[in-house]
Amino acid sequence: MFTDQLNPGQTRVEENRRKSRERQAAENAKQEAELKERQRREAALLPTFDEKMQARLRGITKYASRWNRVGEVARAEKLEVLAGKMTDALAAYRRITAALAVEKQPTPLTDATAKAGKALLKALPGCFDGEAEAVEWAARNLPLTAARAAQNRATDLYVKTANQRTAEQRRFEDVFNEAAHLATGNSNDTALRDVELLGLEF
Repeated sequence: MFTDQLNPGQTRVEENRRKSRERQAAENAKQEAELKERQRREAALLPTFDEKMQARLRGITKYASRWNRVGEVARAEKLEVLAGKMTDALAAYRRITAALAVEKQPTPLTDATAKAGKALLKALPGCFDGEAEAVEWAARNLPLTAARAAQNRATDLYVKTANQRTAEQRRFEDVFNEAAHLATGNSNDTALRDVELLGLEF
């Protein structure tokens, strides 16, 4: 208060600076929000990985048809064989992806810990502040041997399934690389992009 009375000009300057900082912060927040929204819209326009795989397969089949039309029957037949392998890999990839999406990862250890916590809370009233504390104590102090073994098995199975999907993805990519180079006659990475762009055309 004393400073304000002595320096009214300085007080106004500080107030103006504060308002300027607030306006700038609001403008920055607005620009950041607009940038995030623009990035979100752009990402939504990009093909998904599945769509890219489908486009690559479609591009190879289009190249096979082109080479067949100009009399390059042997090359066209090789591309058709490779397209068949890509189709198999893509089908397996989709089947595994669907299974992973539908099948919720089992949590036997979490389930057993929750049950143990409830049982402890019921059997020992007044020993815990609530269910959360009882569950935490059970997780730290009870062996839960069977549940831990079941959790390990469930996790191993889930990881194995995920690895199978990665393997099918890799198999698709390996065959696609071979097919793209054969289709375009180019040995560089532009062949991959050319085939994919052709496949994205309708």
